[in-house]
Amino acid sequence: MKNQIKELRIQIDALHQLTLLLMPVTKEVHYKFSNSQEIEDAAHSLIYAKAWLGKCMAELGDKTPYANDGKRKSVEDIELPTDVATGGRDTFTQVIDWDSTNHVERVDWIRTEIQAIFDKLENIEGEVDESVNTKPNSKLERYTNISLQYLAEARFALGFELGRVKASLLSTPPQLVQVD
Repeated sequence: MKNQIKELRIQIDALHQLTLLLMPVTKEVHYKFSNSQEIEDAAHSLIYAKAWLGKCMAELGDKTPYANDGKRKSVEDIELPTDVATGGRDTFTQVIDWDSTNHVERVDWIRTEIQAIFDKLENIEGEVDESVNTKPNSKLERYTNISLQYLAEARFALGFELGRVKASLLSTPPQLVQVD
């Protein structure tokens, strides 16, 4: 199970990196050099999903990779994150040609990949040391469920991004109806 969670953490990290590369589309300027709030929210949720899976790794017996906890005095004492997708965009080049796709295709593709990770995590099985509490409401189950929630929220945020793009590109904005 540890190896499966580690692999999911790396996949989530890769999607987080790709999400940060998204450039929002608007009617006025097709590509801005800053992300929309929806993209920022999705990136935030992805990094938290990964972090909570790190808590799962701890429950499965992995020691913290942050040996300097409580002892940091300078920037040099800060450890680099673990389970990082070093390939960035190249991690998924077999699946999507990033340079040949537009913003909508990229957002939709990332949403699909998040759902695939969600499904894998929801159905994860594997050998667990008998000392690990896997009963309902155990820390392992709670941490997994929190990670699932953040993955769902990342998908929601990217869905909101698609809605924002659609609304920003409409020739006339939707009319508000006053209710008496």
